[in-house]
Amino acid sequence: MPYDYYSQRGLVAGGHKPLGSSEIVSSLQAKGFRDISPPQHRGSTYITEATGPRGERVRLIINGKSGGIDGVRAIGFDDRR
Repeated sequence: MPYDYYSQRGLVAGGHKPLGSSEIVSSLQAKGFRDISPPQHRGSTYITEATGPRGERVRLIINGKSGGIDGVRAIGFDDRR
C-alpha cells in the first residue's frame, strides 16, 4: 500500500505568516519523516530531502504557508535502515 504523502494538507492555525524552517522540520517529523535536510526557501515554498516512513529517500516540496506537501519525488532508499 503506497504512503499518502499529501494527507493533512489543511492550513496550519495562524497560517497567515510564512512558516520557518524549524516549523517545516517539526511538521515533517510529526508525519513520520526523519533525517531531514535543512529546508531551502524558494519563493513561497521550501525544498528538502528526507527519509520517508517506509525507508525511502524523498525530495519534498513544502507549501511555506500551510506546511502541506505540494510535491514528492522518490530519490532512493535509506541504507541505514
